[in-house]
Amino acid sequence: MNYFLIILPIIISILTYFQTLKKDNSGLVSELSKELALKEPTPYIVECLVSKIHSMRPIPYEHIIALLGANNAYIALMYISKCRRFPYLAHSVLCNERVYFDFTPYFKKKTSRVMSMIICLGIIVLMYNEFFKMTTEAFNIYYQIQALAEVNEWMRSKLHLELVAYSSAAVASLSIYLFVAWLSINIYQAKGMINKANRVLNEGYISKNQLKEDNSF
Repeated sequence: MNYFLIILPIIISILTYFQTLKKDNSGLVSELSKELALKEPTPYIVECLVSKIHSMRPIPYEHIIALLGANNAYIALMYISKCRRFPYLAHSVLCNERVYFDFTPYFKKKTSRVMSMIICLGIIVLMYNEFFKMTTEAFNIYYQIQALAEVNEWMRSKLHLELVAYSSAAVASLSIYLFVAWLSINIYQAKGMINKANRVLNEGYISKNQLKEDNSF
């Protein structure tokens, strides 16, 4: 029980961080709508709002305006946002008043993506081993503390410090393990996400042009 109480604050801080990532963005969407309704929207504000709504790196203002012209812009941004965090996998390209997404220069080559995933795999294996090593040591120290007599207070205090150190190392290694695993999954799925975003955007541009043609008659 004492072991759990030691790592509980760390677990709570991690859960709180992930909870903030899921906050309601309705207020930001409302602000974006008001800004775009202005005669001359401020590019910086538009870039910031779109970036915050989708939790990704900013997209240039000119690209955002062309992007929002597609009927399926929100869905496309949902797909591509996973590739515009960390690592920076995809960037926007403006061509003939249409936006599409492509790999950033470093990740454009398949060999670069494969090498990145291999490095991530090595770190994952290392952190997996470190996690179990630190956890085992922490439990061993915990059982030693329970076995010591109350009179040996100095030794118990020393072991408590070691328990905190090993517990923190275990949580840190687990956090790194999960983070790098998330990175490797993002790299692996990047090509599919980029293709989905481009396909959705293309369908949106086509449907918008068809609607214009229908209204012209």
